[in-house]
Amino acid sequence: MNLDQPSFSDHESRPAAGRHDDMLASRRLAGAVDACLPFSGMTTVPAAYDRFARAHFHRSPLKAVSWPDACPAYALAWLTHAAYGPDPDAAGECELQLQWQDLQGLSNLQWHEARAILRDAWAWLSRHEHDAGLAGAA
Repeated sequence: MNLDQPSFSDHESRPAAGRHDDMLASRRLAGAVDACLPFSGMTTVPAAYDRFARAHFHRSPLKAVSWPDACPAYALAWLTHAAYGPDPDAAGECELQLQWQDLQGLSNLQWHEARAILRDAWAWLSRHEHDAGLAGAA
């Protein structure tokens, strides 16, 4: 037996390969924007922005949209506000659409729906970017 490598007997269970993915999926369902970031821990999502995103989602006219569908759009807004918001030019729009294709994952939102969320989130971030909990966080 090689002691350098872990072994599993027939009655022991192997670590779940998708445990991290399951954890992120449950955080998405619970409403955490940071669970929708492309990489876990890549940035801190302030509680104030997380509260805004959940409240905005619940007021959204897109009633057929679930939180797991909308959450990646809020994450993209958080990640891109400093570079593109609140009013990107045509080249920026193209770049954002490509970034949405990468980040949307299992979201059923189309780009025009995600873009509407981004614009509203960017407007909120622009109004609140100097607030104590948001300044320098992104």
